[in-house]
Amino acid sequence: MITPDGAEIYIADQKDGLILWQDLQEPHGGFSTIRIGQETGSGWTQGEPSRLVFLPEKSYRRAQIVVTDVKFNSIVFIDQLTKRVVRRISDVGFAPRTIVVTPDGRKAYIGSEQPIPTGSIAILDLNHPIPHLEDKRISVPSPEGMAIFGRRLYVATQSGGGNDPVFIVDTVSDKVKSWIPGFAVGCNIAIVPPYGKKIYVARGNYPLSSIGEEKQSPLGVIQIGSWPRYQEKVSQPIPLAFNVPLVIVTKDGKTALVANGDKITAIDTRNDHVVGRSINLSSEADGFAVSKDRVYVWLPNDKPNPRLFTFDLRSAL
Repeated sequence: MITPDGAEIYIADQKDGLILWQDLQEPHGGFSTIRIGQETGSGWTQGEPSRLVFLPEKSYRRAQIVVTDVKFNSIVFIDQLTKRVVRRISDVGFAPRTIVVTPDGRKAYIGSEQPIPTGSIAILDLNHPIPHLEDKRISVPSPEGMAIFGRRLYVATQSGGGNDPVFIVDTVSDKVKSWIPGFAVGCNIAIVPPYGKKIYVARGNYPLSSIGEEKQSPLGVIQIGSWPRYQEKVSQPIPLAFNVPLVIVTKDGKTALVANGDKITAIDTRNDHVVGRSINLSSEADGFAVSKDRVYVWLPNDKPNPRLFTFDLRSAL
């Protein structure tokens, strides 16, 4: 995750229970670390940080980084200025793997994938100095990826017997309004700005077809109609290399970047065509972000050590 001002990058290192962070204005300064975990009866026990989200500054709080901790079924708040853990909220669900914050910073949704095949989305009220969980939970099967546009929360899911839907939740009533079937295996979701007229759904290792010996997986595409009805229309999926776990869209809405296999592929959002050549990676990406035409890719399984791979979007594709 990159902060909105493009100054810092934060990475969840689930294996070692750490948040890595770096000042992007000092790229040769290296990473600093923040431990995620808890004191238990046997001493310090490391957590399993999964997803991160930025919480903007309000009159009653400083800017914070919020992290889901899969091991302790909790979320952790890190003060951006001091880089210290300032709060932990437990019992958000079983295996929380995804989190999003509404554009006004007043509410967060935490998706927990288990117990399979149920899962749930917890609602966190952030409109107070001390955030608290609401009693209500939104029931969806194994939510793995979420994205918000306006008052609509889109949720990519799994455990739907090969027909996993994208659920649409109204963020005012916090009720499921509708769903779009046929998006197995939903891992991640991205909305094309600035008007939110298109959604891309990363569908993991779902097999699409094969070209010779090469397996392929699809990137799902959903067109969104205009206000007030916002009718959804499913478009032809985009075939990519096998395993499509991650998708993001540039701030200008012109390009979608997709992790597929050991590649990063760019998609022109106007016509859903692949742009230029794919960027080959030395191992599969576990996360990536883009800021000011610079793409940052986290490669935790790179040998001999995990590393952050970067390239310029304008010249590389």
